[in-house]
Amino acid sequence: MDLPWPPSLNRIWRSKGKVVYRDPKYVRWIDQAGWLAKLGKHQQVRGEFSATIVLNPPNKRKIDVDNRVKVLLDLAQRVGLVEDDCLCRLLVVSYGGKDAAPLGARLTISSFVT
Repeated sequence: MDLPWPPSLNRIWRSKGKVVYRDPKYVRWIDQAGWLAKLGKHQQVRGEFSATIVLNPPNKRKIDVDNRVKVLLDLAQRVGLVEDDCLCRLLVVSYGGKDAAPLGARLTISSFVT
């Protein structure tokens, strides 16, 4: 599944005084990515799963790939691709170009087989 470039985990929550809320940019990303995921009509992977993530950053800035992983796996759970993201048993994350992740990120989920 091809998804827009995910926000950093460090940027999804904001606070104002004692109030903690989701960053509006994150909420927009969830909406956009969620629609793309639902349009693809993917079937849910039940139970343990493996995930392969290819990232195509929008610029040359240094990024921590692990800050993007949680956001993508949370989305997979939110849209029903997986039952629970804690069931991920194998995770492969890499960088790729426009062919590998044309919108910024490609997430591939499959059943985990031991």
